[in-house]
Amino acid sequence: MPATATAPAATAPAAAAKRGWGAIAGADRTKDLAPAPVRAGGAGGGGDTGPSTVITIDELDLGKLSVGKELQEGRNGDKFLELLYDGKRLVIAPCKLPDYVRCPFAAGPPKGSTDPDASYSIVCEITVAQFDKWTALENWLIENTKQFRDKAWGAPAARAGKAPKGMTEDEYENKFKSIVRPANVEMGYKPNMRFFVEHKAMNSKTGKPNRLPRILKTHLKGGGITKPIAGTVGDLTDNCAIAPVAGLNRGIYFTSVGWGMKFRLEEGYVLTNLGGTTGPTVDTSGVTILDEETPEEEATRFTGAPALTYSDNKRQRADGDIVPFPQMLGQFDDGSNGQQAMEQLLDGDD
Repeated sequence: MPATATAPAATAPAAAAKRGWGAIAGADRTKDLAPAPVRAGGAGGGGDTGPSTVITIDELDLGKLSVGKELQEGRNGDKFLELLYDGKRLVIAPCKLPDYVRCPFAAGPPKGSTDPDASYSIVCEITVAQFDKWTALENWLIENTKQFRDKAWGAPAARAGKAPKGMTEDEYENKFKSIVRPANVEMGYKPNMRFFVEHKAMNSKTGKPNRLPRILKTHLKGGGITKPIAGTVGDLTDNCAIAPVAGLNRGIYFTSVGWGMKFRLEEGYVLTNLGGTTGPTVDTSGVTILDEETPEEEATRFTGAPALTYSDNKRQRADGDIVPFPQMLGQFDDGSNGQQAMEQLLDGDD
């Protein structure tokens, strides 16, 4: 069972002042149907009674959560249950600008997937306090939906002369699929959270347009940001710095391989001047970095070892990398635990 949250919620960082907002370079206002930076539409996750305010994980109030009274049928044999926050769709953010989170791996499909329609996902690092806060939410979810466990999968047939035996609470809890992973100090991984990323304009199964995330690129300078320009999912590279917003897709899902919540990346501000490694770096505080470009011919003198580069800037997990989501759904899973089967069940239920 997820651990009980113990760390106090951190105070949400103040948002940067929005100055000089004009037309986004590269965007078409007549076609741009994506949600606004601070407000997200209610479509797709229940509670369509108006726009939903983006809530940071630190600000989450479990007393504002509520679940529906009846399970609803999905399009592919799955079921889902409405989950609302303050009567509206749950839309979350790990941070607010000028703060940001880092994504250790590029957005992409599960490892080894050859399906061109395989769903993409991305993992964002979060704080220990945020992990505890989200774990408390998941504990609340398990406790307040357990009455639906037999309706979700159907109670097994009773043996002759015996009363039917339903799913136990422990069995129900074990089928839950978390979207967060705790820190692994030994391996150097911070707590992280996984979001689904739509990357294709059209759904090949339904023939309907998909709702792509709104990606904006900008630079963070002195607590402010430069005027953003339009980006794409391809800008969600490994170690990118991002301020993301994600919305609950439909509600709580129930499939043959488990149950949980699926959060869709709605919008992301990618801070392109802050991308890079999260590992140890050289301390340059004792030297002055001159306002002068390094001559190219000087750089070519160092030929003792090749530079470490990612030519396509889209690094995926290699065989030697640790798996941040073992035995759970995730971008880095090998598919053996039913990841692709679940995505097929959920595909098209937007």
